[in-house]
Amino acid sequence: MSVPCEMRSCTCCKTASTRIEALETQLANSQRIVEEYRSLLVIDEPDATESIKIRSNLRHLARNSLQNLPTEILNLIVCYMDHVSIFPLCHALQELKYISASIFRVSKAFKERDIEKLWPKFEFPTIKQPGFGYNLVGVTRPAPIEVPARHLLKVLDLSKLLTKFEGSAHICPPSVEYLDSIKGLLPKNIHVTLYGDSWAPEDSTQNRLERLCSFGRNVKSLTFPVEMSMNESVEVVPFIEKLNVSKLGLAINIPTSIHKIILSMQSLVCVALFEFEDYRFDMKTLEQIKNLQTIELYYEEVGRRRLRFLRTVFVGIRTIKLFTNPSVPQASVFQTLAPINYKYLHEDKSSGRYTSLFTWTINK
Repeated sequence: MSVPCEMRSCTCCKTASTRIEALETQLANSQRIVEEYRSLLVIDEPDATESIKIRSNLRHLARNSLQNLPTEILNLIVCYMDHVSIFPLCHALQELKYISASIFRVSKAFKERDIEKLWPKFEFPTIKQPGFGYNLVGVTRPAPIEVPARHLLKVLDLSKLLTKFEGSAHICPPSVEYLDSIKGLLPKNIHVTLYGDSWAPEDSTQNRLERLCSFGRNVKSLTFPVEMSMNESVEVVPFIEKLNVSKLGLAINIPTSIHKIILSMQSLVCVALFEFEDYRFDMKTLEQIKNLQTIELYYEEVGRRRLRFLRTVFVGIRTIKLFTNPSVPQASVFQTLAPINYKYLHEDKSSGRYTSLFTWTINK
């Protein structure tokens, strides 16, 4: 007849204790896996046994924690994080801190405190330079600066993250040489702003677009913020078609050569117009763009005459966004004349001389 042990220090008790701990660890891991699948499949929890009840509070906390989500789901969540929410998420999860660390390194390198210019769209560093020519007195344009060699790896690291999490970069290339210098630093998705030949005399618009097409990047938007000459507008047509952009920005007017091709562009969902002044142009023709959803208008000033004009021509467009300089008189104009769902949204810091955004929705 065996006699039960009275001392916990004996060999048999130590062995039994070790086996119990191992079994408890296996049980906890199994329960965690089951709970993860149950939460993903939205299955109600079964009736708890006595052993499960003991750990119910701990498992409830674990089930509601982001840390228990699979990496694939966490990556999907990051794709939807804007500049406001990305840092809190990264600080809450140890496995995502490498993202905030990369953003911080680039921010420190270029002394950029505005996170909105780093994530989810990285604005390649620029400085302001004065413009010249007709209707450009007092206007500045962003002039890109060269990325120093000591910061190349930091920018490359952030670029890889932007590619991984569906982010993008915005560039204002003044020359082919500049494009070549940043080619390896660009993420998969990019937004491009091209100033005309008079603003960027180093290389023509055509040459810069030709080099850009050779990069194999997904150009989400292409913007020409200064009015193009007739020759320029004809030269850029084949490149606009080839790049298959979803947003196209034009200034002062819509050249006939470009107007013809955008009517048949399946990818185009947004048209941005800067200081559009051609009242002879039939704006209703833009409704023929099959997938067009939004028109963005950028004006220094908006009076009642212009607003009445806009109300009559965009009857078929789902959303109109208007960027303009803020003032009380203009705000009162919008409150009295704007169509349904008028709303003042936010102050836009990245659009140069256009600082405030007004928007309204027109029901079809």
